[in-house]
Amino acid sequence: MVDLIIQYTNAYIDSVSDNFERERNVRSTNITEIHALLGLLFYAGVHKANRLNLEELWKSDGSGVEMFRLTMSIKRFKFLFTCLRFDNKQTREERKKIDKFAPIREFFDLFLGNCKTGYSPSENVTIDEKLEGFRGRCSFRQYIPSKSNKNGIKIFALSDAKMYYTMNLEVYVGQQPDGPYKVSNSPNCIVERLCGQFKGSGRNLTIDNWFTSVPLVEKLYKEYTITVIGTIGKNKKELPLEFSHPTHPPSATCDLIQPHLRKRVAKENIPRQLKNRLRENCGILGYSRIVEPQ
Repeated sequence: MVDLIIQYTNAYIDSVSDNFERERNVRSTNITEIHALLGLLFYAGVHKANRLNLEELWKSDGSGVEMFRLTMSIKRFKFLFTCLRFDNKQTREERKKIDKFAPIREFFDLFLGNCKTGYSPSENVTIDEKLEGFRGRCSFRQYIPSKSNKNGIKIFALSDAKMYYTMNLEVYVGQQPDGPYKVSNSPNCIVERLCGQFKGSGRNLTIDNWFTSVPLVEKLYKEYTITVIGTIGKNKKELPLEFSHPTHPPSATCDLIQPHLRKRVAKENIPRQLKNRLRENCGILGYSRIVEPQ
């Protein structure tokens, strides 16, 4: 993967070398320097320096971080960071005609291959979405007000539920152009693509209500030998009406509450909204009246 970065970065450096007067300012990079660059990026994350100006990290008056100055000059860091490339820019526009993810596709596939072969997950895995904060120029950047970052790139991830190791990823790029990368973005298809490597493994998958549906659960069990645990929206047509629309009066108490707690919920000075919430939480199995023993 690092060799790929070096290859394409040096190719870009050669293409812009004529814009510089001094040859030493545009010298090609190597594996040691790229490792140092990546190390500084990780080190900046350790120091929570994502909102600091670069000049502050390279200060020599005692307020900066000495590791940055000892590794490389700030001028060289800026140059490498500007020239960092993950694909051949000369052929990018041609590849983007069939793939919006073309600028990072080759590197991303190598990364996923290493993720899949480097670890064997436990019997429990989970799929969820996350929004990686990003405000740069990107045709598939998403805006989700409910997320903490709000602006970013949506990624679907399959991870080990015990060790939190990421086994598979899929970046949401919207509707792809006609070609080999045009696939369905429905929840069922996303889950099937992410779980393809675990077909027949007998693992258990945990998902939230955006993914969960009865047809998906049945297909994963029959064709993939994968069991599913997940929340499901009450508006799903496969659910019995008793699950989503309890027919008993809301004043009735749920059988799941212990007898001594029923009196406490009914008699103690508990706000009405809290009482209703307790009853609604039990409503997934329906309401039932308390029948006194004879």
